[in-house]
Amino acid sequence: MPLRSFNLIIEGMKGGGRVADVIDRVIETLEETKELKQEMAATNLTYVIFISVIVILVAPGLFTLSFQFLTILQGLGARVAASGATQQAVNLPISFGKVALQPDQFRNFSQYALLVISLFAGMIVSMINRGSIRGGIKFVPFLLISSQVVYFIAMQVGSTVFKGLFGGI
Repeated sequence: MPLRSFNLIIEGMKGGGRVADVIDRVIETLEETKELKQEMAATNLTYVIFISVIVILVAPGLFTLSFQFLTILQGLGARVAASGATQQAVNLPISFGKVALQPDQFRNFSQYALLVISLFAGMIVSMINRGSIRGGIKFVPFLLISSQVVYFIAMQVGSTVFKGLFGGI
């Protein structure tokens, strides 16, 4: 950009034009370009923060809540089955039975899902920051470790909270 600006000034001087007007326009253009670059950087940073929050906090939190919901449903299903109540006798709009998905299977699935989410989020962050996917390899370990740590902590907190709330189930 500066080289192009100098070429415009030189051409203006050779053509006999008013150099002061050309210089003023070049300065205005350079300032506008600088402001646009700053605005683009701020927007890109916002996208990176948004994606990172989703991967590090939201996804592990939702997997934790899903796991807790699964364990609560299993407990309810076991209690209903143990009491011998049927759907007609209780007259519920849903039927409780054996839950096919085991909590350990879901825990493994959610950890693998976080791995895949972290991998693709690292690629997206790299595309936003650098314009290529290859540069995102360094973001993946951070996102992966952070999401797994948050998931582990959320599972511990969630288990404690939901056992306290639904301990009788």
